Amino acid sequence: RTNVTLRRKLPGQRQISVNTSRDENLQTGQVGYTLPDVRYSQTARSLIPSSGSTKSWYNNIQYSYNSNLRSRFDKTPSETDSLGETIAFEESESAGWEHRASLSFTGLKVLKYFRINPSLQGLELWVPRTLEYSLNDSTQQLDSREVSGFRARHTYSGSVNMNTTLYGLWEIPFSPMKVIRHKIDPSIGFSYTPDFGDESFDYYQSFTNANGDVLQGDRFGRDINPFSATPNGESRSLTMSVVNLFQGKILRGEEEKKVDLFRVNMNTSYNFAADSLRLRNLNTSLTAKPVQNFNLSFSSTHSFYRFRDNEAGGKSQIDELVWEDGFELPELTSWRVSAYTNFSLRKTAAREEDEENADSLDQQLPGVSTKQHGRRGIGKF
Repeated sequence: RTNVTLRRKLPGQRQISVNTSRDENLQTGQVGYTLPDVRYSQTARSLIPSSGSTKSWYNNIQYSYNSNLRSRFDKTPSETDSLGETIAFEESESAGWEHRASLSFTGLKVLKYFRINPSLQGLELWVPRTLEYSLNDSTQQLDSREVSGFRARHTYSGSVNMNTTLYGLWEIPFSPMKVIRHKIDPSIGFSYTPDFGDESFDYYQSFTNANGDVLQGDRFGRDINPFSATPNGESRSLTMSVVNLFQGKILRGEEEKKVDLFRVNMNTSYNFAADSLRLRNLNTSLTAKPVQNFNLSFSSTHSFYRFRDNEAGGKSQIDELVWEDGFELPELTSWRVSAYTNFSLRKTAAREEDEENADSLDQQLPGVSTKQHGRRGIGKF
């Protein structure tokens, strides 16, 4: 895999990058190219900047914009000779230009202690060709063909989030750590995404085969689109999260130091538009730094629904909550623990001597820095 990227920062918190990459599977002989891959990003900023020191409510309206032009080429071996050498490839190409924009309102307070943040997100995709589908009478599956011609896809979503902050303090009299502070950031929000698989958007083609199965084909499928497929299915989700931060205040002599002990995050959501399994898994993560240069993290996933054995020998979720027959905790489905550390070697005597010599040379030659501009300094000298 080979990758080359050029980046440049622009005024106004903007950035543009140009990327090209090539990857080859040495076992299968499949080769892929991404050329070009041009990205432009504009971080969130005020839509109507304030002219003075005071801000009005409309100065809190922010926008952001990101654009990505990408073209992808793939070659897959399709025919080999008697020696096993590839003599023919099956080639595919995908290209598109994606535009992402968002509009948000920050700083809106309700009842003094609650913050409300509504936002809108929009995505537009331009492609030079699309896919047309037909039902194959023999296989009862969909066949696709490419149709040249520019077409745009527009998707969007909206959300509103409300959060607040709570604090708790515990004093510890007989310990170097005098106080533990518990900061709680609960948040609740609602998000909505339409069903872009509906016929009114004309992004999908629907067919019913002889078995009565409904088959859908995405006109902007991954065969011609280097970005994500078209969202299919309505979503009306209530999101809930709690961020817990535990901090300590250590007193050593007259020196006071504040440290972050550990952080615990929990989140889940409820999709009102889903046919079943509306309550998403509970995700929990814990990060801690018990000693300097050592970090510990733990994450887990719990299911609110019960599992049943399936015919394949595994387990699958069923639309039955774990507490339907009495109180029961959510079932643990996965967990992960990781730890890492970092360290730096001490300076050797030879390195310290080199730095001292460099410092003395800086004093002898004003305006010439051998540390940061060594080559340039020697050139001037």
